[in-house]
Amino acid sequence: MKSLGELLANGPAAFIGADEFEAEARRTRSAEAREIRGRLPRFLQTPKPDELAARCHPALLAAVQAWQWGDGDLFLIGPTGTGKTTAAGYLFRRLLGQAVAKGGEAWDLARWLRWYSAADIATARRIHPLGQGDPPAVVESCNARLLVLDDGGWDIDVTETSVILNERYERQWPTVMTSGKTREELTAHYGAAVIRRLREAGGKRAVVVDCFDPKA
Repeated sequence: MKSLGELLANGPAAFIGADEFEAEARRTRSAEAREIRGRLPRFLQTPKPDELAARCHPALLAAVQAWQWGDGDLFLIGPTGTGKTTAAGYLFRRLLGQAVAKGGEAWDLARWLRWYSAADIATARRIHPLGQGDPPAVVESCNARLLVLDDGGWDIDVTETSVILNERYERQWPTVMTSGKTREELTAHYGAAVIRRLREAGGKRAVVVDCFDPKA
């Protein structure tokens, strides 16, 4: 018979059984994952993955199916109707679902998934009370292990977005940006230095999926 000290050394699973412990841990992850998924736009929260996939341009879908932790930034750009935001939502939910199932490092990363529109970031400072530090949207965007920045290029004031992208570059944490702007328009909007840093963040050079290109 094992001593109490040996049981304690083996953690809670020694008392309730490894299978039961993992089942409880998964239920806890699932509850937190539902809250994280609630950050998505409502139209991306409930459809099944294959339903989301059917709404995406094939090049966009291939990119978000291939992306894994450790990859660099991802630009999903193209005209309205190609499924850029939906593709980003597919990736967000795929990573979250895999993390709930696997736990461990996958969960440690996925629990810091965050989603913001560029317009939300631009207005965050203006609506945040003075003297109360940085807006939560800015803090979370800087600290997210993967940030989805939706509708890039539509933020009238780029100050906060530039701060976030520069901070993420310094930390080498990846960002997924969707945009209806062309590469040239994004460069003009944010500045060449910001775009260059964004394309070099996350440990690897960014992948750009350009649905404006007829070859995409």
